[in-house]
Amino acid sequence: MLGTKRNQELQKQVFDFLELIRHGISTYDQAVNHLLENGLDERYDVLVQQVHQAESNADDVRHDISLSLYKRSLLPESRGDLLSLLEQIDRLANRADALTYGIRTLGLAIPEFLRKDMREINRLSVETVGILLDGVVALLGRARELPAFARQVDNNESLCDQLERKMIGEIFQGDLDPVNRILLKELIEDIGDITDICENIAHYVTIFHIKHKI
Repeated sequence: MLGTKRNQELQKQVFDFLELIRHGISTYDQAVNHLLENGLDERYDVLVQQVHQAESNADDVRHDISLSLYKRSLLPESRGDLLSLLEQIDRLANRADALTYGIRTLGLAIPEFLRKDMREINRLSVETVGILLDGVVALLGRARELPAFARQVDNNESLCDQLERKMIGEIFQGDLDPVNRILLKELIEDIGDITDICENIAHYVTIFHIKHKI
């Protein structure tokens, strides 16, 4: 779709945006793993700020892309579809920003019995974002056929759902006060939502590809 010579500058902007999302999610991953190893400290605060900066930078680039789209040869429908896709992808950076900031604001400590599964659900979420972004890069380049990324995203989303239910069950069986139970439950659900967002975007990407395939 963006592989034509005339749209190379726009393609670069879009790929820059995707790399900022990837960087933000990578930093979010570092923040969560640091939290699980060390708790809330100054290093975690630095990572929270870096996640926020990546999200802010991605917003700026997405805004520039919106302006650039109206100077290009894309049809109005194609412009709208591409903007919608980028807005959905931007939700991943927003979620990472909200999660890391929320943990700091609430001063949330992760109980030992949840940490192993927390690492795994976080690993699956971050991996799923990477799979999704690779698929989007293929879509917006010259790929005639998309890789089978949507099935991988669906599989990871199912694994995350199973792990999420397990963790929530353990939260309510554990010896925690009611407030912490609710906060931890919401945290697990929010982390699990990352793969839900990826699944929705993957379905959109598949339809986008079919719709704009020449």
